[in-house]
Amino acid sequence: MSTKDTLKIYAVGRIHTVIGFRLLNLITYTVDEQQMFDKVIERLLNKKDAGIILVDELFTSSSRFKDLIDTSIKPLFIKIKFNGKENESLRILIKNALGIDIGESMLGESNER
Repeated sequence: MSTKDTLKIYAVGRIHTVIGFRLLNLITYTVDEQQMFDKVIERLLNKKDAGIILVDELFTSSSRFKDLIDTSIKPLFIKIKFNGKENESLRILIKNALGIDIGESMLGESNER
């Protein structure tokens, strides 16, 4: 697969949900209302390079694209649940959404005291 054919990962949602994915150099869209969410999803569906779209679970159940989000394979939608707990680790949020542990050093987390 050449560079021009590379599929990208996008993240769409509230700032608390997508900010960590910026650290991973993903393209993020911050939205705070349903209408904005649906407009961004529509725009991303028209992109040929959209491979995975991480979406804030808060907006998916009311989205006009709900059925597509639940069944699409390309792009693949992954719902991100941010429970709003202040102590929820950014590392855990990313691990739950992508299934990878980005490690302590990348986020500057440390067990040292």
